[in-house]
Amino acid sequence: MSTNRYECVLIFDVQATDAVREGILKELTALVDGSGGGVVETVPFGIRTLAMELKGRRRGDYRILRFQTAGDVLQKMDRMLRLKEEVLRFLITKYYPPKPKKEKRKKLQKPEIAGAETEGEKADGKSEQSAADRQPDAPAGA
Repeated sequence: MSTNRYECVLIFDVQATDAVREGILKELTALVDGSGGGVVETVPFGIRTLAMELKGRRRGDYRILRFQTAGDVLQKMDRMLRLKEEVLRFLITKYYPPKPKKEKRKKLQKPEIAGAETEGEKADGKSEQSAADRQPDAPAGA
């Protein structure tokens, strides 16, 4: 079975103890490791004010868990997290690592030369004469 990379954003209740939060993260890690995958990284985002109340709470402890596993494990994770009262909200998405940025290439610019001919003047063949100096040709019999 092929494995994909996923990211799980968790919002924990701030009233839950650190031991409870770490226990839930260890359960998730064990679930991923048991399926033949692995946890890539865990990023604590800290306690933040929520945009709206979740289960009567105004603040939450954000954590991001990045892991690699088969897709069938996601249903088990989803069920486990829904049953945990300490988890206010969670979201599991497929993770696409950012591509390294390429250096910006400088556009090659031609240096402008003073008195250079424009394309219209080249086609006319009269680059030396300005438009004001040009006179219409006189009639032959005059």
